[in-house]
Amino acid sequence: MKLASFEYENRQSWGIVLNNPAENRLWVYEPEKVDRQLQHSATTTNGYSVSMPTFMPDCVWPTTLKEFLELEDEGMKVLSRLETFLIRFLAQSDEARMTYCGYPVEDVQLLSPIPDPRLMWGLVQNCPTFIRANPARHSTNLFPQGHQRPCGSVVGNNQIFFHPKNVGKLAYNVELGVVIGKKGRNIPVNRALEYVAGYTVVIDSSMAGYEKQMYTEKINHYDVAKKYDWYIGATCSWAGKMADAHCTVGPWITTKEEIGNVYDLLVYTRMKGKNRDRAHTSGTLLGVERVITWYSSFATLFPGDIIHMGTLGTDGVGLPEECCFNGPTDTIESEIEAVGEVKSPVLNLNFGDWRTKDDPTRIHISPAVRKVMADGKGEISIKDWSLDSARHFWTVFKNYKSAETNEGIHMLKTPRFLCAPNSALGITGNTVEIPPRANDLEISVELAAVIKKLANKLTSENAQEHILGYTPMISITDSSFDDILVEPTTFQEKGLPLVYGRWADGFNTVLEKPVNIDRKEVSKLKMKLNVEGIGCADGNTDEYYVDAADSLVFFTSYITFFPGDVVTLGHTGNRIVIPRDKVKDGMKITAEIEKLGTVCVTLKKSDARDVNVPFNQLTL
Repeated sequence: MKLASFEYENRQSWGIVLNNPAENRLWVYEPEKVDRQLQHSATTTNGYSVSMPTFMPDCVWPTTLKEFLELEDEGMKVLSRLETFLIRFLAQSDEARMTYCGYPVEDVQLLSPIPDPRLMWGLVQNCPTFIRANPARHSTNLFPQGHQRPCGSVVGNNQIFFHPKNVGKLAYNVELGVVIGKKGRNIPVNRALEYVAGYTVVIDSSMAGYEKQMYTEKINHYDVAKKYDWYIGATCSWAGKMADAHCTVGPWITTKEEIGNVYDLLVYTRMKGKNRDRAHTSGTLLGVERVITWYSSFATLFPGDIIHMGTLGTDGVGLPEECCFNGPTDTIESEIEAVGEVKSPVLNLNFGDWRTKDDPTRIHISPAVRKVMADGKGEISIKDWSLDSARHFWTVFKNYKSAETNEGIHMLKTPRFLCAPNSALGITGNTVEIPPRANDLEISVELAAVIKKLANKLTSENAQEHILGYTPMISITDSSFDDILVEPTTFQEKGLPLVYGRWADGFNTVLEKPVNIDRKEVSKLKMKLNVEGIGCADGNTDEYYVDAADSLVFFTSYITFFPGDVVTLGHTGNRIVIPRDKVKDGMKITAEIEKLGTVCVTLKKSDARDVNVPFNQLTL
């Protein structure tokens, strides 16, 4: 099956993409409308008068494709039955009646199959080229290395790919998108594909806007980590991938039974229909199964999550310098055999703005942001905020004044930051399950802010207005990601364990409601941390080098933050380590920030099997 999300006459829906036999062109059919029409067509004088099959109870289907995927295997079985019946019904029965149940694909605006993915995790350096083409590379650490994109970065087929002014050259490449179809944790490798709904095509790209802001002098990009640290390089490169409308996904989800061997597909990167690169899905270091097993060893995967597997050929196909590439017919394209082909017209503001006056992207370039605005949800109150409101969790790294002394970190006025999945957040009073893979745990008390309203291109004058309130945060960082590193390592391989270490479910605990407090008041508050049976640590919010408001000014240069998002300023110099053998069921952690309140969490050791072991030790 091919499953698509689309917009028609300002209404969003989803459906099955099929060839209409009478017209010999693709239509997208809405399952609920099909189901209802089929029941209505069972008159007393046709062949289905008493034998019309039933599909969903009362013909009520989920309103979005993401909600449909949450029905998991049972939903897929029902939809497959409906598709099989619809194909035959179109060919031999009442094709005219079905014209009220769908639309020609060219008449709708295809969206990203999941327009607002919770997880949009993109792997990097997952291709042999990174090793083969680097003579200094003598080994590689085979764990998934990648970044989390916010939903504002995602666009669908034929939606505008946005390239702001003065952010460097445009480069892009094709990647295989894996769409999760079933909720899971601790998934063994031999069952990993059971959790895949299907595959989609991703155009991965980045832009250098953050890089230009962070550099205080002209430095070759690949020397950044040597002069400063890897977290600067990650912000420069990966934050650019998070920019609004900078990642095309689609045109649909092709379910896995239509693909066969996912490692035997040709892939193409094109420009205006002309090939720029050709590769093959066998050109990956880590396959789908292994990546799913690894991620689920510390965090839950949910239906609608998307993992894109990294470049399969050239990493970043650049446009020629002499190419004035900007206009509705200037498209970047990617295709994966049997999955589909996706393309986007490029709006490159370096060469002007070709949009019409009534183009909806003038409201905002990101489809996800426009949807929030259209739904009247562009701002949130403390009363209405809950953990479910947080689409994204933003983390600032190495943001305390003694980091230069303690860690040799060069201090910058621009914060090092990355996006994390919202499942890493938890509410005070919860019990946090420590994954089987975990080793020593580093505990910190942090200051976090909650975003009040859509935030884009903020200034120092209005940034505080976009903060709903503040909360103390207990952060847990699992050191086990360091355990798999084999020397010699790259700066990235050494840097990522601190990122992933706090991604486990509920590892970052906040208040039930943030506290509204003035920016000046929050700058010098006492911080306290207590770990039962281990010890205490004190700190102060004046240890932070860059505060929340100034951080937002930098973040929102190219990325739109959503109401309810959570931003932590990161740990300070005062942390507590719980050795692995000291982690006990019922162990309590408490953190307090003066004037904001107290958060607490209870630890529980998981009794699940550790799937993050060498593959020759797995029972298949």
